[in-house]
Amino acid sequence: MFTPMTLPFVSMVKSTNLMETVKEDCVKQELRAFLRERFLRMMGSLNGQEADIFMFEKTKVSGQIRAIDINIQQVQIADLQTPIGIIPNAVLRVSDTISLTVEDFKNI
Repeated sequence: MFTPMTLPFVSMVKSTNLMETVKEDCVKQELRAFLRERFLRMMGSLNGQEADIFMFEKTKVSGQIRAIDINIQQVQIADLQTPIGIIPNAVLRVSDTISLTVEDFKNI
């Protein structure tokens, strides 16, 4: 019989807590992996999508997304339509944008 004072009982409680902690860590890691994969698939599906980009100073531009750098600090846009004309290829800093809107994603 186990009582709270016996050594086997204490070690059983500690191992149960340890097992619960390990299970929680595994669940968290699996969730992070799932979310990371989903994020990467979404980023990959942006290639070739038409986008409306709202920038500071009430500027709206649009074009086709070609690439996003690994740090998500710059976006390469093809056929960028600006208020003063069309730029065949442009790189926009994400810090200069307010939002980037894509109408319809490809299947992720």
